[in-house]
Amino acid sequence: MSPRQAHDALVRGWQKLLLWKQEDEESLLLQRRLTPVAQEWNSQQTAKFLWHTNPRLDLLKKVLNSEHNWLNQVEAEFVQHSVKRKNFNTRRNWGVAIAVMLGLGTGLVFSLIGQRNALIGQIRTSRQAAEANLELGQDLEALLASLRAAKSLQDWPWYLSLFKPDSQLQPQVLQTLRKVFYLTKEYNRREAPEGFKKMFFKPDGTLMIATAEDGTVHLQDFKGTPLRKEFSGHEGEVELEVSPDSRFLATTDQQGTFRLWNLEGKQEEPSQLTDCIPGFTDTDLGVYNRGSSFSPDSKKFIAYLQRLTENSDSRTICLWEMGDKPKLLKEEGNFDTIGFNSKNQLVVATQSDDTLSLSDYRSGKQLAEFKDFYHILGSNLVFSPNGEYFAGLFGDDVSLAYFGSLDRKFRNNFKSISRANSIIFDTEGRLIIGQDGEGIISVYDELYKINESFSNALEFELKGHQGGIIEVISSSSQGRQIASFGEDNTLVWWKIYQKSLEELETITNLKSISISPDGKQLAVVGSDDTIRLLDLNGKELKRFADIQTTISQIIFSPDGKQLAGVGTDNTIRLWDLNGDELYQSQKFNKTMSQLIFSPDGTQLAAVENGSPVDVQTYEDNSGTVYQLNLNSKIWKSKPKKRGGEITFSSDGKLLVTQNAPHDYYAESGNIFLKELDSGEELVKFQGVNRRIYSIGFSTQADLVVSAEERHLEDNSYTRVWDRSGKLLTAFQDGHQTEVTSISLSADGSLLATLDKSGNAKLWRIGGLNELIVKGCNWVRDYLSNSNVEESDKRLCDDVPQVVVQESEIVSEKIVK
Repeated sequence: MSPRQAHDALVRGWQKLLLWKQEDEESLLLQRRLTPVAQEWNSQQTAKFLWHTNPRLDLLKKVLNSEHNWLNQVEAEFVQHSVKRKNFNTRRNWGVAIAVMLGLGTGLVFSLIGQRNALIGQIRTSRQAAEANLELGQDLEALLASLRAAKSLQDWPWYLSLFKPDSQLQPQVLQTLRKVFYLTKEYNRREAPEGFKKMFFKPDGTLMIATAEDGTVHLQDFKGTPLRKEFSGHEGEVELEVSPDSRFLATTDQQGTFRLWNLEGKQEEPSQLTDCIPGFTDTDLGVYNRGSSFSPDSKKFIAYLQRLTENSDSRTICLWEMGDKPKLLKEEGNFDTIGFNSKNQLVVATQSDDTLSLSDYRSGKQLAEFKDFYHILGSNLVFSPNGEYFAGLFGDDVSLAYFGSLDRKFRNNFKSISRANSIIFDTEGRLIIGQDGEGIISVYDELYKINESFSNALEFELKGHQGGIIEVISSSSQGRQIASFGEDNTLVWWKIYQKSLEELETITNLKSISISPDGKQLAVVGSDDTIRLLDLNGKELKRFADIQTTISQIIFSPDGKQLAGVGTDNTIRLWDLNGDELYQSQKFNKTMSQLIFSPDGTQLAAVENGSPVDVQTYEDNSGTVYQLNLNSKIWKSKPKKRGGEITFSSDGKLLVTQNAPHDYYAESGNIFLKELDSGEELVKFQGVNRRIYSIGFSTQADLVVSAEERHLEDNSYTRVWDRSGKLLTAFQDGHQTEVTSISLSADGSLLATLDKSGNAKLWRIGGLNELIVKGCNWVRDYLSNSNVEESDKRLCDDVPQVVVQESEIVSEKIVK
């Protein structure tokens, strides 16, 4: 090797020599530190001397396992024990960590389950409160409680998406919300403002409040927004009357001064009656009695004043007619009450001994006379719009109401109502009485029934006040509205019309229709005998082209996966939703009139028509009920001795509906729900005047829908009932012929009606989301009141507002 080659080799190996030197130095240094520690551990055998936490242990572990192991026996044992100790600690720490994480996870799960259960508890409590308040007549409280429950379900927290409530809770909340919404009549409530005198309805249905202080009358709307107009000119306390058309205001003071004001247009100086009724004179001791009233057509006004003087008393009566100056009718006279009847005649009532006489004041002609009348008139009489009935408050304490007929046949047949404070007839002829004590407002319809008893004519009662009713008024506009003022110093606004259903779609040329349980599609049989599945807009989704027989009726199974149909060949068939036949029965002997599934879908019941039914007894054979066990495909049969349509109860028992016998007057028109086998009466649906032609059930939703026989001369109604017998709503369905079939979705949110002409209509009764919107729409004005809790004021903030014209939802008077 030349010197140059040796030099090059030395240069190339130098770096390696340096690396070897560095590694040997590190190993020597590590060994110098390791040796005494290992020896001390060897002598003590204590874990605390081990290097299980020393960062150099990984390097020593490599040395121990390498080919160039420079460790002696003690050092090797020390390293091995240190590695074992480190591995043990690592496993222990991971175990602790995993245990902690599992503990935290389990705690989180239990926490979420606790929150779920607490929320479900709140929902159930709100639902129970809604049911209880509804029974007590506290409509607004019931509606708010049911909305709280429904909103809690609708706004179920996302972090509880894995811990949803049980499947029964939503149907229960929906049932309560639906019932409360449709039965609620209380619309708004507030405390009476300072100086309150009277409420009145404007022609557009707006409710106004009149107050009077220091001889001046002020107006405000029900929310408390004041109107700029004010009516002054009196001194001291002012009493007032408003004309039925809300165009005129009459005011009077303790001095006997009367004024008439125009509430429309520009405020002008009022017509004063001082020329007719001059008020006090120096010889007057005071005003004994004063009063005023408008005629029903608002074109006449009567004011009367009775003075006490040192020698006698005098009565002055003044009449004002539209367009004329007030006229003095009579300065002296004897009367007990005076006012207008429904024909705008001025009628005076006088009592002599035990006789009550009603006369036309201007002509003196006697209109009616009632013998054996021993009570003292306490207020003006009120007359029904058709002029057939009258009523008034009687007695020294004005605590009795008497109802009488102007028909000679029923004169002297007075009916008394105790504890009455206010009594009126509304524009549709209902008698409305505000009672003392418990604060009940009773609404009576079909007044001829009062000749038998008041209870027969009672339409419903309103119970929103705590304490007696001081005054009740009624709207003269199209909407059925009343307002009341109670001893609890509250003003309540009631909307007492039936809430109509929203009509969705009309589908023509059908023989049968059934809504799927989820309410998303329809199964129909067309007039061309085709079976189709449609969406809710009537668009065809599927056509069953291979059905070999003509089907007269078709229904969905409870799970929505099958269809059952009755053939004109008297067979019963099952198909899946692809149209594949799953089952076909034998031919029955007679026509099958009804087909229903049990709620659990395990049975199918069919009714085979029998001989005609005796409407007097319903005991003749009216067919046979066949029940098919869908698992075993075995049929059982039993005689159907009771007429009417059958249904299943929630526990699988067969029930039957019956119209009341025609010859039993007190029950005429009612519907009875009975057990098919025993005949035990379960529920009575009251208030229907005509026989029911068709009826439908939703067991899950606890709803019953009935359709009446059609009469050309009168309107016919479809009624929606709660299964307990409460009428939720009645509406004119627009069908021109009898409704032959009624179908409901499982949750009761959708309704289908089909008439004899083949026209089917879809109606929205309302699911949870729709009823939340409608409920908030109803209660929103009330939520703005100052006495409503803050949490409730925000209840409907995220619910869309829907503007509904009252004319769209007001039903005409229901003829029972």
